[in-house]
This record gives sequence, C-alpha cells and structure tokens, in this order.
Amino acid sequence: MKLFKQLTRFTLAAGMAAGCTLSANAQQVKLVIRYKPEQQYLTKVNMDAAGQLNFPVGTAVADSLKAKGLSANTNFAANASADLNIVTGKAVNGMVPVTMQLNNVSAQPKINGQQFPVPVDMLNGKMVYAMQTGADGQLKIDSVSGRRLPDSTLSRINSMMANMMGRMQLMNKTFKVGESYTQDVPLNMPMGKMNMPANAVTKVTYTLKRVSGDKAYFDLKQSTSFTDMKDGMQVAVNGTGTGSMVYETKQQYPSSFQSGMTVAVKSTSSTKGNSDIKFTLNTRGVTILSK
Repeated sequence: MKLFKQLTRFTLAAGMAAGCTLSANAQQVKLVIRYKPEQQYLTKVNMDAAGQLNFPVGTAVADSLKAKGLSANTNFAANASADLNIVTGKAVNGMVPVTMQLNNVSAQPKINGQQFPVPVDMLNGKMVYAMQTGADGQLKIDSVSGRRLPDSTLSRINSMMANMMGRMQLMNKTFKVGESYTQDVPLNMPMGKMNMPANAVTKVTYTLKRVSGDKAYFDLKQSTSFTDMKDGMQVAVNGTGTGSMVYETKQQYPSSFQSGMTVAVKSTSSTKGNSDIKFTLNTRGVTILSK
C-alpha cells in the first residue's frame, strides 16, 4: 500500500483532474482541478531514485559499522513503475464516483549494487473507491478493494485529501503565456509512523511557456525546506527541482508530466549519531484519456 499511496499522492499533486480550457484568443489557459464524470484516466508512472547515506567518521554508528567490516557510506537506487487506472461514473446531485486501480506494479531497489526483492504482487489490482463531492471537487475515500475502512483510517486519509485539494483549488486560475503561479503542495500525509510534520510543504511554480494547437506547455520549479524533531533527533530537509507538464486543451487533462528533484536530509542526534542522505528523484507520467 505504501507504493500505491505514493503513486496516487504524486498523481494528485502533479496534475490530478486538471481541466484546461483554451480561451478564444488562444493565448490564455484556464486550469480547473476536477475529475469529469464518465471518463477514464490511465496514467503510466515511472520513478527513479538514487542517492547515498553517510554516517560521519567518528560517530557511534560509523564506528560500529567499521568494527563489523562494513562501510559507513551506503549507495542506494530504486526504480518503480505502475499503471494507475482511474474511472469516473455518472454524476448524481453534483457528486461523481471515482474508482482507482493499480496495475503492472514493479519495484526494483538496490543497496550497494545488490538487488532486493519487493513483494508488489499484493498491490496489483488493488482498488480504491472514492467520491468527488460538491462544487469544490473535494475527493473523499470510502473503501479499498471492497473493504470498508475503519472510521479512524478514513478520517486520516480524508483529512489529507481535504488538505491537499484545498490547496490545489487555488489552481483554478487563468494563465497568460509567460505568467507564473506558485502553489503549496502539503506533504504531511497522516499515515501512522510515516507522518510528516505540518510544515512539510513543497512549493511548485507553474509557468505557461507556450500554446500550440490543442496543447499548453508548462515549466515547473519545485523547492522544499523544513525541519522536524522526533525521538530526540532533529531532521532538516532541503530540496530543489524542475519539471514540465503538457495539457491537452480539448480533452481538459494533462497528457504528460515529468519532474526531477535533488533532496538533502540531515539528521542530528546526541544519542543516535548524525547522518546525511542525498538523493535524486525523477518522475515521469503519461496519461491516456478515453470515454
């Protein structure tokens, strides 16, 4: 489920249900965040990550690893891909049912060149049932693969969705060519031990570069910077990146997106030692829209 949540969250944050309407003068594009009823959105997502985990020489962890004949520096890499199939039903009283299904899941992590198996079969075919409600287009999760979720779990997931969609509603905006707009994408997903701090936000700046035929081309710039204190350890995260999106103006949906981000994570603890992680994350997605 972790991979499913990450892929779903990224798809939502990067361009979920973004309607795109071209104005009469062909120089303005209006983005409206919303799923349309009775549509199918098939998004093929691929993510690559690579980086290094370092424990400074002289720290307790580094000394312990050295005593065992192990390196204090660990290289890691991973590739993950999946198809996210989203189908919407007929709108009733302004509410649109949404079904999300994950297929063709693949994950290949490596640590110091050695590949480790990841049990992803359980994710294939996993379905999430949701409802897009009201004029604001808020998405509410109801169940997973036909199993009703506990109220506490639903509350946490819907809180995250409301937070994310509330911020994204600011993208109901008309862009002129050359115009930019910055939005905050919250990262504080309430998922048990994986909780992110309330100040965990990625700032994404969209710039409309050009319009050609039925396509609108956007450049993206991303940045994040936040700190957190947990169990006596202070964690500082900083990252920057760039990307792009292509929107189909007639279909009113992004047909492709890509982003690359470099992130540095520094952990400091007087009892557990210090560590540094630096990694790059590249994400690519292509969406096929059909009736």
